[in-house]
Amino acid sequence: MSPEQVVTVSWSFWGSAWEKAITRRVVQAFEAEHPSIHVELIHKPWEEYFTWLAEEWAAGRSPDVMFINYVPMRAASGMLANLEPWLARDRVDLADFYPALLDLFRYQGALYGLPRDNDTKVIYYNRRAFDAAGLPYPDSDWTWADLRRLAAALTLRDDRGEVVRYGFGFEPYWWRLWVWQNGGDLFDDPLHPTRSRLDEPAVAEALEFLATLMYEDRSTPPIELLQTDSLNQLFREGRLAMVFGGHGKVPVFADTSDLDWDVVGLPRGKVAANVLGGAGYAMSRISAQPEAAWQLLKFLAGPKGQALFAESGLITPARRSVREDHIFLHRQPYNSQVFLEETTHGQPNLQARRADELNAVLEAALRPFWRGEQSAAEALAAARPAIEDILAEER
Repeated sequence: MSPEQVVTVSWSFWGSAWEKAITRRVVQAFEAEHPSIHVELIHKPWEEYFTWLAEEWAAGRSPDVMFINYVPMRAASGMLANLEPWLARDRVDLADFYPALLDLFRYQGALYGLPRDNDTKVIYYNRRAFDAAGLPYPDSDWTWADLRRLAAALTLRDDRGEVVRYGFGFEPYWWRLWVWQNGGDLFDDPLHPTRSRLDEPAVAEALEFLATLMYEDRSTPPIELLQTDSLNQLFREGRLAMVFGGHGKVPVFADTSDLDWDVVGLPRGKVAANVLGGAGYAMSRISAQPEAAWQLLKFLAGPKGQALFAESGLITPARRSVREDHIFLHRQPYNSQVFLEETTHGQPNLQARRADELNAVLEAALRPFWRGEQSAAEALAAARPAIEDILAEER
């Protein structure tokens, strides 16, 4: 194949160094099957990715294929391609995808993306920490009360009272999941919200439970350490006994020597709840190479592309066939079945057109709460006026 016959398409994504390595492997597999297509990778850190993408779109530019989430919200920009004509042309069988996941990639009734994974959350725990404390490992029936008790029992302090190992760490962004478990929610509809539910007792109660771990029990690290990289490092170093997170932690912890760990489902509040929805792939409406871009997207969201990611232990796949082949179930020395069980409790996160604005208001309002300077009720009350204004404009 002469160089003149090779076309180049770009694929943008976020992810860790581990995910970058897996992505390059996927590209090699795709290019081996499609020698006339060269893939240019564009990597941005998670915290920069969507700001960068919005700036590209505002300037009239876009990667050809994008790793993306919250498709209904992002498709409203007009920069994503409607995949329905491509799916129909190639007679793509969508029945292999879990329907509830696939529906999260629809905008105005049409698919504007295809899912790669489900962002199921679990609790990772250090077996040696439990063994040393003489505590049984948590099981699928554990509760918030069990979590609090175990976190306190697993927290170790030195002679000066300084914490040398915390019992439990969580990511504050996912506080809404604890609200779901408490029988509440933030809005009446995650796709088309018309009113907030922030004044319902379940919301403040869930936040106060998390604050209790931080400020009363001191079994959870301070707010400045409650971010993915810091929590991963604490857990890998044995300075954190339990940590909340998704499947992306598996390769990080599996690659850590002398770390003996396993996973368990989330502790139950009033109801069982987890996250429904992860990331997937979309195609640019303005791609100069739409055919090549579609071939790449179809491969990435297809069984081979998902299997390559699943085989690494990085994701919980969105396809039935990939799960049922047990590609990732049999390759990891932990109870990976937990991810499948927890997925059945999933519900969608906020994916409305102005979800970024609504989330930004909530994040800003809750900062004093996370610092221990306000009660949950006070922080939520501060957020409500701006939230209601946005919702009123949307109505």
